[in-house]
Amino acid sequence: MVIIACRKPGVIVSRSLPELNIPARMQHYNVPGLSVAIISDFTIDTVLTYGVQDITTKIAVTGSTRFQAASISKAVSAVVALRETEKKLSLTEDINNYLTSWHIPQGSASEPITLAHLLSHTAGINVPGYAGFDTDLPMPTITAILNGAAGHGASEKVQKTGKVGKAFTYSGGGYCIVQQALEDRSGQSFAELSDQRLFQPLGLSNSSFRTSFSPSEIQRMASGHLKNGNRVTGKWRNYPAAAGGLWTTATDLAKLIIEIQKSYHNQSNKLLSQNMTRQMLTPFNNPIYGLGFYLDGKTDNLYFSHNGNNIGFQANFIAHTQKGYGVVVMTNSDAGNSLIKEIFTAVSNQYGWQGFPCK
Repeated sequence: MVIIACRKPGVIVSRSLPELNIPARMQHYNVPGLSVAIISDFTIDTVLTYGVQDITTKIAVTGSTRFQAASISKAVSAVVALRETEKKLSLTEDINNYLTSWHIPQGSASEPITLAHLLSHTAGINVPGYAGFDTDLPMPTITAILNGAAGHGASEKVQKTGKVGKAFTYSGGGYCIVQQALEDRSGQSFAELSDQRLFQPLGLSNSSFRTSFSPSEIQRMASGHLKNGNRVTGKWRNYPAAAGGLWTTATDLAKLIIEIQKSYHNQSNKLLSQNMTRQMLTPFNNPIYGLGFYLDGKTDNLYFSHNGNNIGFQANFIAHTQKGYGVVVMTNSDAGNSLIKEIFTAVSNQYGWQGFPCK
């Protein structure tokens, strides 16, 4: 059994992914199922699947098994928002000018909060994340969630609690504001808008921000599992769409990442222009985060990434802008992060990634 650690100068590490015995490591961490998509030279090189969707049904994970992407949803939502920005929104306009059914509570002397502030987590907005909502109860509207969602899954009222543009303050509440603005502006639900603006153009047939599914779709959806191995009550929790509600596959996420990489080089612009893509992957008011993505490295050696943690699910991806490589790992367990790190490092060593940051 080989555990591959982060590469350091002078340390010899395995360069063969098969030497990382993934089934054994899954058993070690108590992870029922996972899916891996490896990107090389701007294409999907390998898709690997292991284990089961659900410890009760024992249905095997396949390439079309959907997992909750959790906060990776924010990166995907940012792409949707930026696509709208290229058409009819502004990154620098006061977001309240786009909101009609709800407004950010703030004093008259407060600075305007923009879409760029919200996407970069520099708007000073509260509510880092959400615990999700019971699957057997109606999903509250995004307006209700912004107002504190009285009842099941209640959270704080979303409001400005910090200084605008001064510091990185991670906020799921901020992405709920983005969602409300997009819905108010378009007259569509966020699930409909993202399907029309992103999933359909890229052919991502296994991705959706919906919270209700047909029986045939449910057959291909992973159940969440706790660290002790027990299945989440109700199989999973429902989450506010833009902040953490994406259901997708490792393959679909890899296709989106490749489109971003190609757009960065102006080789494909199915979603965003090269200028907007590069703006998205440029630090905004903080050194670690752009408009929807974590960033690591310099322009000629830049990695972009995002992780996600919902109850019962953990996922992560990292990709290189210049070299066209990356990896997506999705798990159906609260214990998935340690295994994801091992897989990241194994892939980076096998494929000889340049300046890979330890994630």
